[in-house]
Amino acid sequence: MDEIIHTSVVEKRSTVGSKVLGFCIPRESAQAYFETGRSGMFATEPNLATTAFTYFEDGYSELHQYGPTFVCGEIAVTAVKTENDPSRDFQSSGFRLLSLPKRRS
Repeated sequence: MDEIIHTSVVEKRSTVGSKVLGFCIPRESAQAYFETGRSGMFATEPNLATTAFTYFEDGYSELHQYGPTFVCGEIAVTAVKTENDPSRDFQSSGFRLLSLPKRRS
């Protein structure tokens, strides 16, 4: 992670961003997707049952986290943002759909 940030910030290479995206896709989560066709992805600490992501970055804020643009099958999602406020027992997520499965007749 430090080397990616060094390459991005110190060497100023425009093709490398300053954030590192970490993904955890546990076997249990993948198996549930293949059995049911349903999936979820959360901005949370990795665990053995849930697909999760996080960014490693300077100035990280647990209250606001941003997710990746991703494609899964015929679904494409972007502008993922999660807000977490434990003091109010509040969490919300938002995203923009780019593509959904085509309706079959």
